[in-house]
Amino acid sequence: MSFNKRRQKALQSCGKSFSAELKSRATPAEIRFKEILDKYKIRYFFQHPFQRGEKLYILDFYLPDYATVVEIDGGYHDSVEQSKLDAIRTAEILKKERFARVVRVRNEQVFMPEKDLLQWLAKQFCPWL
Repeated sequence: MSFNKRRQKALQSCGKSFSAELKSRATPAEIRFKEILDKYKIRYFFQHPFQRGEKLYILDFYLPDYATVVEIDGGYHDSVEQSKLDAIRTAEILKKERFARVVRVRNEQVFMPEKDLLQWLAKQFCPWL
């Protein structure tokens, strides 16, 4: 097996391990979002590893039926430095054909009334609504 193939397999293994760790430490906002998706039978992958070249990303939620990545953002995303990193991450994710959009949801939004959250998400998925 070539060095690059071994490196790719090692990165995939690392992604699976890190994904499992993040699932076990889910935030209250992530748990609430999962509950809403489950309630409406929206198919998703939680803490989904995604590899882009030598980079490994763990996507909070991947909704394959909508070709959408949903990132639940806590307070640390407010810093200028983290905002720049988030923009780079979003651009890298969108380079993959299977992802049509990345929707960033603030923790506070996840806890708004369910109807309001669903309406807001619908506008993110279908801005023409």
